[in-house]
Amino acid sequence: LSAMRVSPGANAHYKHRRERGDWHAGAQRHLFNRMIGQLYHCLQSRQLFDEQHAFTSGPSVALATAA
Repeated sequence: LSAMRVSPGANAHYKHRRERGDWHAGAQRHLFNRMIGQLYHCLQSRQLFDEQHAFTSGPSVALATAA
């Protein structure tokens, strides 16, 4: 829950999931699962967490904003 307040990327991801129709708990669960996946990747590749890389907008979001 604190990640949504401190991290602009996490907050944007949560809001995006809410706009897509997820309920509060579902959007939080999706955000948590994504962050667990990022943690796993950082541990496996021995890289530091980079929020700019972790919460970049994908091609579908870029196409939606371009139209």
